[in-house]
Amino acid sequence: MLRANQREYQKSYLKHYHTYANCDDNSKISYISRSLILVYCVESGLKYVLMKTQRVDNIDKARDDLKQLLMSHDYERLLTSIPKCAISRYRFPPFYTKHGDLIRANNYHQMLRYAILTDDQDALRKYNEQLKGIADWLNEKVKEYGIQ
Repeated sequence: MLRANQREYQKSYLKHYHTYANCDDNSKISYISRSLILVYCVESGLKYVLMKTQRVDNIDKARDDLKQLLMSHDYERLLTSIPKCAISRYRFPPFYTKHGDLIRANNYHQMLRYAILTDDQDALRKYNEQLKGIADWLNEKVKEYGIQ
């Protein structure tokens, strides 16, 4: 995975959030593509907030455990690592693809990226509802911290 600094994560969050917010269900963008944008929006935003709260500007300057977390795609672990995070109540229960692969928070983006299907449409809806709630919370945090 490529390294990014705090400012780049913030910028990534803002661009993905704007794109997601401007693509409603009536747009020509597929549900899978819109969901993938939402995943990357949340991942970037959580990494930004975590770096901000840990006072780390660059991944290379982070502690090893923090660096490992920042290099992951596990937004569930990112959520629980943010101090005093009121949104740690969000859970992402595992479900299966049509191929029988187990999907969790750390590999949901891969399922979307490769447009792998699942019969569990309810799980997709729940994941996206929770991710949308997190994205909206992150939007408030970014405003609170100020745009760099």
